[in-house]
Amino acid sequence: MGPLYHLTGEADRAAAVQNALWRVKKGGNLYCSFILDFAGILFDMKNGPGVFPIDLNNLNAVRLIDSVISGGGYSGPAFTNVFFINQRRIGPFMAQFGVEKLRLFGREGILAPSEKQILTFPKEEQALRIGVAKRFLELPELLAFSEHAMFIGRK
Repeated sequence: MGPLYHLTGEADRAAAVQNALWRVKKGGNLYCSFILDFAGILFDMKNGPGVFPIDLNNLNAVRLIDSVISGGGYSGPAFTNVFFINQRRIGPFMAQFGVEKLRLFGREGILAPSEKQILTFPKEEQALRIGVAKRFLELPELLAFSEHAMFIGRK
C-alpha cells in the first residue's frame, strides 16, 4: 500500500488502511509506508545551507522539532502537506486493525544521514556499507536513523 504520509488526518490514514485490508485476502500481507518525524531533521541537516529553517520562530519548524521530542507526530506543511509519525506510534496505530506484525524496518537505515557522501564512494565501498546497514534495519533503537519506515502485517 502506498505511503500513509500523504494523508494528514488520522481518520484518513485509518480509512486507507481499512480499505486496503478489505481488499487483502485472509493471510495476505499489507505493506504500509511512513515518514518518520526525524526525517525532516535528517533531510535538513544533510542537505546543507538554505534547507534548515534559519528562523526558528517558524511555527511549522518548531512544531516538527517538538514532535520528535514529544513523540506526538507532525501534520502540516513540509516538502508538501505531510504527516510525520514518531516511530513508537506505528505499532499502536497498526494494532487497531488486528493485523499481525511481520516486520517494521527503516528503509534507509543508518545510511540516511550520510547518503550523499556514501554515493561518492567506489561501488565496492558502497556495497560494503549497504551490507552492514541492512543488518541494522529492524533494530528499534536505530529506526530513527531512517527517513522512511515500512510496516508489513498479515491479515
